[in-house]
Amino acid sequence: MNVQIAVDKLTLGMYVTELDRPWSDTNFMFQGFIIESESQLEALKAQCSYVIVSEEKSTEGLFDLEKNKPNEKKNSIKRTTGAIQEIEEFDDAPIKEKKSGIFSSIKKIGKELIGFKRKNPQSLATSFTIQFEEEQKEAEDQRKAVVNIIRKSYSSKDGSTNVINDYPIKTTLEEELKSAQKATEALNKEIADSFMLEMTSADLGDRIDIAKDILTDVVDSIIRNPNAMLLINSMKSVDDMTYRHAMDMSIMMVSFGRQLGIPKKELNDIALGGLLHDIGKSKIHSSIIKKPQRLNALEYVEAQKHVEYGMEIVKDITSLSDVAKSIIERHHERYDGKGYPQHLSGENIGLYGSMAGIVETYASMTASQPYAEARSSSKAVSVLVALRGKAFQSEMVDQFIQVVGVYPIGSIVKLNTGEVGIVIKQNKLWRLKPIVTLVYDHNGQKLARQRTVDLVRDVDPDTDAPLAIATELPTGSYNIDPQHFFL
Repeated sequence: MNVQIAVDKLTLGMYVTELDRPWSDTNFMFQGFIIESESQLEALKAQCSYVIVSEEKSTEGLFDLEKNKPNEKKNSIKRTTGAIQEIEEFDDAPIKEKKSGIFSSIKKIGKELIGFKRKNPQSLATSFTIQFEEEQKEAEDQRKAVVNIIRKSYSSKDGSTNVINDYPIKTTLEEELKSAQKATEALNKEIADSFMLEMTSADLGDRIDIAKDILTDVVDSIIRNPNAMLLINSMKSVDDMTYRHAMDMSIMMVSFGRQLGIPKKELNDIALGGLLHDIGKSKIHSSIIKKPQRLNALEYVEAQKHVEYGMEIVKDITSLSDVAKSIIERHHERYDGKGYPQHLSGENIGLYGSMAGIVETYASMTASQPYAEARSSSKAVSVLVALRGKAFQSEMVDQFIQVVGVYPIGSIVKLNTGEVGIVIKQNKLWRLKPIVTLVYDHNGQKLARQRTVDLVRDVDPDTDAPLAIATELPTGSYNIDPQHFFL
């Protein structure tokens, strides 16, 4: 049995199987180790908020003692039977009146479904639609209020603009996919063919100018409908890990910026900053960047230097904006001051650096690494939830989760009925209840005729119980290819 334990509850003899953040934020890895010294305990406390511990691999009898301790707080050890359960457990705590974003939305799911009956489908549908539209408007008003607070807070610290733009969806997903695919292919080609290979050469400024032109189309597509670009990007058309991460960062940073109402000029700068954020890794030896084992102390210190190397590379490039440079400089800073290299904290990190920290953490966790397999989107979201108010500002995390969703479009999921399908559309208000096209039945047999279900409205036809996602499956499960559904 695996349990999630806050770092201040750890003891010698516990076997750590997983950390709460990517390797680039710590000098630990995910392969697992037993805590044998006080120095390991201190290192974990300094770098993590919680870890996952295996009862079976820990010192024999240790957890029997833990369970028998009197007056032990119930939340000191939390069972982890699945990523989404982790999010739901987090939200079981009483919600304060001012709480907003994804957490208030998630909480509404259960409340709305408790009395969900189908005795009068027509009147229910009408009532549901009216209520849904009202709550969507309420959620949008909440988003604008929270974004306004975030933007004012950071602009007073770093001088970033507090102008907030509204970007209504202008195209359907189907309409935007072709433009998004074309823009992504152009960016893929530029990165893979030359851009990243020539980052440290004398003509880097020229390469940046080319990238700016290509990224304009990416930004325009995201402004019209961000779901199309996020979906195309999730199909992982670039194989190299370095290129892939640069693409992820650029596209998700712009999508995040759109959510925060950042003006278009800054969105273009953000796109370029995301693309270049790890440019300093070109000066780190590949044996460290691609090492499949845990880094030793000296290697870890060297790996962290990529931020300083990156700033050295771009410092004299006048065509690169201060916005882009701040992303390169601060994407590893953390809200609680435990980041690097400057150990900045709070709003002192700045708006763009704070955005980059959240996006980089999510992108690293959801991509395959030399030392670990990619985590599911829902698992990565659960980690961000746990880091709210610690490594990252709470409201910023909430807004980013609104962008990527708990189960992004194109995710392969298994329902509580055992059926397997692919997420084809988000329910904006209820992020745990997307619209899913079912491909396999509960016995794992391919359906002769696929059917689409709305997890907010539809129920199990056999039991009349609400439908829900039981787990997110790895990319490629059941040979389901998102391209067959969207392209």
